[in-house]
Amino acid sequence: MNRFFKRIKPGNVNLQQSNGSYLPDRRQKGVNAMEDLLKNLTATLISRLDDIEKETNFDYLLKTGQDDIYSEAVVLFEEMQKLKNRLQSL
Repeated sequence: MNRFFKRIKPGNVNLQQSNGSYLPDRRQKGVNAMEDLLKNLTATLISRLDDIEKETNFDYLLKTGQDDIYSEAVVLFEEMQKLKNRLQSL
């Protein structure tokens, strides 16, 4: 059986992030699984919002000279910042 399944040592792999699925963190005693899940989801959302912000060229959108694109870019950027701030406060 060992030839099919590699041994996973606790220090080698972050099991919560290894395959994109959620596994509750049981290393700390007294941690509520739901609270742990919410923290995990919040961190994932914040990270994804940061990625989207880096991938989006807001400077270009703001300098296009088109009022409708400018106003939409401003609204989008502000709403993303509000959402990230709200998630970070949880």
